[in-house]
Amino acid sequence: MHIIFDFDGTIADTSPGIISCLKETFIEMGIGVPENMGRFIGPPLLPAMMEFCGIDKETAEQALINYRVHYKDHGMYDAYLYDGIREMLAALCEKGHKLYIGTSKPESFARAMLEALGVAEYFTEICGAVMDTKRNRKADVLAELFRRLGTSPADGNADDWRMIGDRVYDAEGAAEFGISCIGVLWGFGCAEEFAGCTVVETAAALTELF
Repeated sequence: MHIIFDFDGTIADTSPGIISCLKETFIEMGIGVPENMGRFIGPPLLPAMMEFCGIDKETAEQALINYRVHYKDHGMYDAYLYDGIREMLAALCEKGHKLYIGTSKPESFARAMLEALGVAEYFTEICGAVMDTKRNRKADVLAELFRRLGTSPADGNADDWRMIGDRVYDAEGAAEFGISCIGVLWGFGCAEEFAGCTVVETAAALTELF
């Protein structure tokens, strides 16, 4: 089985670093800090800033640049693995499954964080967004992952693939390629986001599905 994992809210709780750096950015730019900052974790940040902060694209683009400076400087490593994740990844690899990362986080950030968290070795490929925002939708990230691998569900093997994530964006991206999505409830989403999908509450329960 080919298993693609989201990163933020699925492998690790990255919210402390993300939220603190977003708040720092908004305050220094005179942008009002919106309520429910957890909404920023999951979707691409540029459109999220425009929607949740009520700012135009030009302002959001500058905010994204400033945020990434802060995040790379002191927010990136303010994150931790969820309970049971390391054991789950090891067990899935031992069973012969191929694991991948497909994230809307910039790829360079995701790679560095997975290395720091000590779990990068479990993934055959790590694919993420690019800094210029041309590849930040989950479907665009998945398309790039399949290009690198030289295979995709479009080859007629969609049943051999699964997407694992904590937000509706993961389910929507997977659906564009005919992949079944499994929603995890330890991240930033809720069961209602995964209508028609299997959902699990623990890493151990996810391991048992495979």
